[in-house]
Amino acid sequence: MVDPANEEVVKEIIETMEVLEQTKKTELPPPHPPACRKNEIYTDPNVFDALDDKVIQVRSVGLLLRNNMCMCVPS
Repeated sequence: MVDPANEEVVKEIIETMEVLEQTKKTELPPPHPPACRKNEIYTDPNVFDALDDKVIQVRSVGLLLRNNMCMCVPS
C-alpha cells in the first residue's frame, strides 16, 4: 500500500518507467550521411577550446570524487 502523501510521486515514477520501457523497444533510425560538412559549421577548431576545457574540468572532478568515494568505502 502506498502512503497517500507519496501517491503522486509513485504515479510519476511509474509513468516515467513506462515511457522508458517504450523507448527501449523502439528501433533506432538507420544511419544517414550528414546534412553538412564540418567546415561549413566552423572554420577554426579553436572555437571548441572553452568546451574542451570544461569537459576536462568536469572529468577531473568526477575522477577525484570517484577516487575519494572509493577510499571511504571499507574493504
